[in-house]
Amino acid sequence: MSKNRIDKVNTEIQRHLSEILMSLKDPRIKGIISITGVDTSPDLKHAAVSVSIFNTDEESAKETMEILKKSAGHIRSELSRMMRIRTVPQINFTADESMAYSQKISRILEEIKHGK
Repeated sequence: MSKNRIDKVNTEIQRHLSEILMSLKDPRIKGIISITGVDTSPDLKHAAVSVSIFNTDEESAKETMEILKKSAGHIRSELSRMMRIRTVPQINFTADESMAYSQKISRILEEIKHGK
């Protein structure tokens, strides 16, 4: 499958997953969930979905990731209703730690700047 087609599918999956996650009503999900990227295999059977979780502590973020992983089947079925493709990929959620890492580096640089 062409790179352009996969990029379009990745964008559509990301957009629809964002809508689905905003509509989840599970009270155990804490914080703000953001889909930072989707990487679909060329055969469209698997999709690695990068997720960032904001405004929560580390423990709650881990619990939210576990809930997302356990809900992947339900989320995939919702995705299949929204998309017009023959094969809806299996979803594998992974934590995107880039924002947390960026905040940590910024905090360290501020501490160095102020001589702490």
